[in-house]
Amino acid sequence: MSRTFRVALTGDFNDEAGRPRYPDMGLPLLANAGIDTSTLPRHAAEIEPEQLANVNGVIVLSPRVTARTLSGSSELLAVGRFGVGYDSVDVAACTAADVILFITPGAVDRPVAEATLAWMLALSHHVRAKDRLVREGKWDERSGYMGSELRERTLGVIGLGGIGKALVNLVAGLGMKPAIACDPVVMPEQAAAIGVRLVSLEELLRSADYVSIHCPLSEQTRNLIGAREIALMKPTSYGPSQ
Repeated sequence: MSRTFRVALTGDFNDEAGRPRYPDMGLPLLANAGIDTSTLPRHAAEIEPEQLANVNGVIVLSPRVTARTLSGSSELLAVGRFGVGYDSVDVAACTAADVILFITPGAVDRPVAEATLAWMLALSHHVRAKDRLVREGKWDERSGYMGSELRERTLGVIGLGGIGKALVNLVAGLGMKPAIACDPVVMPEQAAAIGVRLVSLEELLRSADYVSIHCPLSEQTRNLIGAREIALMKPTSYGPSQ
């Protein structure tokens, strides 16, 4: 007799009233495949071992998955991150426990790229400051916040993965100069195919008018940008410090 495969979602997929935060996330596909889904009743910063008892798979939004998390479940087979990056999951612990770990590459490429472009425009045109002036009725002060165009400016992308490429494609029609990028795993010909020139991190920080970081957090990228790196940027540029 076959058993039903059971998948649990972490508690933060629901709001305080128990309503789904992401109503259209494709759960009917699992149901149609005969997979039983449920939501963990309690949200914690780290998934407790007992929460995964009798669970075969878990879909994780923000909680950490640690070696302790995996210590109490012999039936867990898979951990799926609702997003990209592995920094909230102990990869070595998953390997040791024979648990498959996967992410959702591509799912947020366009949304994050659009949000990044929105911030570039907001920073260039002082949207937050002007919104405050309007709300306070200080119309005469708006001339103190003159905006600037993206045209003829340079975008520097740190991490030319799916999101970085989507951002480059979005700004292509805005009259910006050819984008530059820093990514040690991307070949120059791959970058050139989308109109991007690969440079060192230092050259990118010195040259770019907008610096956007889209690399995963890992031991290799942790503390990649600090006070020294920000000091290399032009006084007129926008980046991690804004």
